Amino acid sequence: MSSPNTYPGIVFVDSAGGRGARIAGTRIAPWQVAAFVRLGGDVDSCAETYGMTTPQVGLALRYAEGHAQETDQLMEEGERPESYWRERYPGLFGSTS
Repeated sequence: MSSPNTYPGIVFVDSAGGRGARIAGTRIAPWQVAAFVRLGGDVDSCAETYGMTTPQVGLALRYAEGHAQETDQLMEEGERPESYWRERYPGLFGSTS
């Protein structure tokens, strides 16, 4: 486990899904930045898309690399189809009729 000062600019927030890393001043998680780049985006376009600075993108990528297992797991969850989430959490989506 890394110390809080290992990645200055990364904060941790509690949500319904549990505690997670975010880039300070944003609602963006490092795994989201890593996914953007893995899908072929570059640092500058990622920064523009997410409204961040290029140093923030670099920080997110360093964090994601330093927490590769967590990042891969979150990316896998993010790729699941909507049907998976509807089945798992039926009350979350409301009525479909």
